[in-house]
Amino acid sequence: MSEPVGETTLNPREAIAQFLAQQLRGIQLLRILASHDHWLVPASFAQGQPSFIYLRDGAGQLNLFTFTDTKAYDACRAKLGAQTLGEHYIETTGVGVWGSLADDVSIVNINPNSEQEIHYKREQMPNLRYWAQVIKVERALANVLTTDSGYDVIKAFDEYYIAFGKDEQGRYLLLAPDDKGRKLALLFTAEDAVDALLAARGQQGIEVVSYDGAPLFNMLKQWPLDGMVFNAYGPTKPLAFALAFAERVLQVAG
Repeated sequence: MSEPVGETTLNPREAIAQFLAQQLRGIQLLRILASHDHWLVPASFAQGQPSFIYLRDGAGQLNLFTFTDTKAYDACRAKLGAQTLGEHYIETTGVGVWGSLADDVSIVNINPNSEQEIHYKREQMPNLRYWAQVIKVERALANVLTTDSGYDVIKAFDEYYIAFGKDEQGRYLLLAPDDKGRKLALLFTAEDAVDALLAARGQQGIEVVSYDGAPLFNMLKQWPLDGMVFNAYGPTKPLAFALAFAERVLQVAG
């Protein structure tokens, strides 16, 4: 499994509790939940292949029950019974469960029938899928130089952000602070990473533009840069690469 990227030390239960107490923002909770690697999801097994069990409620909506730990799963199973929840569950990652949500799922329930139950509705499903992709690409970036794999994930990601400065003369590339004087482009993998930039440097005179992976790396390799830094201001650990990395992504990923 890929290593986390400087992710928070809050576990999902703690994060949910802080969110319900209005001590944690929704975007922070989403990152923590998407980063969780030990989700328990009721599942059935057909010919040895597991598949999630989706439950239809009284309103006809398709629900997916997910649990942060065995305590939450056991408590729900004790209330609903094995006939409803099924006999088995699988353990999977946030990327695995949110990245493979069925198109017709209406509600994702987290720790249902508990004091800290939360749920995401149909209109929020694209955001769950988005966060699955964010965590997937961040982990690919964190491990790519040691594993020499993940270039396809990095190239395929379709919502990078790059920061520009603006003044009277127009727009210019905003560079990361560097004590060696290198020209490093500021790149971001998620909205909260952009928020961290704006909190650190202010919103005045900064423009952030979204790019797909292939056009972004093709553009970067043509600029007079020394490299690039992903998420220089958090919330994950900053990751720096030489400019040659852009060409490597384009070549290896095909």
